[in-house]
Amino acid sequence: MFLLTMLACIETGISEDKIAAGATSLDPDILVDPTEILFPVMDMGDSAVLSFTVTNTGADRLDVREMLVTGTSSFTILDNSGPFSLDFKESRTFNVTFTPVNPEDHGTVSIYSNDPGDPVAYVELYGGAAVPELVVSPNPYNFGKVLENCSAPGTLYLQNVGEANLTVQSVVESSAPFSVLSSSFPMLIAPAEVKTVELSFAPPDVGQLHQTQLWVSSDSIFGPVAVNLSGEGTNDGDITDEFVQGDGPWDRTDILVYVDQSGSMDDDQRNLANNFNLLVQALATLALDWQLMVSTADDGCHNGSILNATTPNAQSSFLQSVSGNGGRFTEAGLTVAANALEATGPGLCNAGFLREDSKTMVVLVSDEPEQSTVAWSEQVAAMKAVSPTTSITSIVGEVPYGCLTAAAGTGYYEATVATGGAFLSICSPDWGDYFQTIAAIAATGQTDTFPLSSRPDPSTIVVEVADVPTTTGWSYNSDANAIVFAEGSVPAPNSRITATYELLSDCSG
Repeated sequence: MFLLTMLACIETGISEDKIAAGATSLDPDILVDPTEILFPVMDMGDSAVLSFTVTNTGADRLDVREMLVTGTSSFTILDNSGPFSLDFKESRTFNVTFTPVNPEDHGTVSIYSNDPGDPVAYVELYGGAAVPELVVSPNPYNFGKVLENCSAPGTLYLQNVGEANLTVQSVVESSAPFSVLSSSFPMLIAPAEVKTVELSFAPPDVGQLHQTQLWVSSDSIFGPVAVNLSGEGTNDGDITDEFVQGDGPWDRTDILVYVDQSGSMDDDQRNLANNFNLLVQALATLALDWQLMVSTADDGCHNGSILNATTPNAQSSFLQSVSGNGGRFTEAGLTVAANALEATGPGLCNAGFLREDSKTMVVLVSDEPEQSTVAWSEQVAAMKAVSPTTSITSIVGEVPYGCLTAAAGTGYYEATVATGGAFLSICSPDWGDYFQTIAAIAATGQTDTFPLSSRPDPSTIVVEVADVPTTTGWSYNSDANAIVFAEGSVPAPNSRITATYELLSDCSG
């Protein structure tokens, strides 16, 4: 007993000396510096070496069991020979070599030790390669409506977002009535440079949706780019587009997705899941802090996990979630959505989903009319009571007639209009641009720009704000094909804007 007491006193005395000498703890205490290493962008095949240091700032001995590197294969720790120990104030430096394999590489060093307060310390590793990288926009490209047997122009923008010169070998459309107008190839595009390719669409009929793919071949690291083209012929040259002003701006968004679970929805569920990455890309482009959950059951409790930008295998998780369980409300999307938002309180199944200062987006997908047992307006009021920022976007059958594969989405349509969302057709085979629309609604505040659905004759545009014609305070931007309001004339939140115009078409033959 006397010996144990003496040993304890000796140890306490040693520890007190170390505390006096600057020890941060009586226990082992790991300090890693730096915790983030940013390598310079370099050419493929080149390498660079940077280092980090592990120090024990605690009084007791620090035992490091192992160091693991995860992420891309471009990062390697030199001299990582196994476990090691560090006494108080002792350090050890490790070199990390980086040889790029992607335009952007990310890895993590995980350091496992006996530090009770920080058993795993991390060093984040970042680097990239100087390679050409092509972005084509808009993609997909929709000409909208064009007069039968006439033609309308279009412009594709080719941008090199890489760090090395890009060469475009060719741009080829796969079928008429779309065509690529004369361009000179090969086309050299420097980093950050943008060049254009002119297109044309000449529909030979009325009411038929024409679609094809255009291929842009280049030496981009990601290979050829496919651009989906679409357009429709019409014999009615008068178009009216309707918009609702946003209520933001927003830096974060919480997205609730409801998907009808009836048997006829299998292909629509796949379409939704296959385009999920487009939504993620659009949200990232807008720098939105987002999270998303899918609810299909009667009680509104979410399927699977609540997803965000850091969720591993998010698309796979989303696919599993949209093919969930239905119930007696499987064709009553507003009921399920209202139940889901009401279940976000503390201790409930969706707790934590709704965040302060966040835009709530509700996306409803169904091939049937809305069939809740109470009016759509009551369900909207219930959702707004939980989250006043709620905006409903519907991917449903066209109103008033629907289509061959879906009944008209009545009820959904009214709820969408009332909350300033987007009413999107489930009948379309191409949903690519839907997710850019959803992301834009999630981010926009009192936007000054309203894209038109078709190419107008600018001299014929008539704009109304809250049903009042206005001839000043706005202009037509042909590059964006949009109505743009001047500062001081931007429509108020939630106001309705309409643009009526005649189509721009070349009918000279």
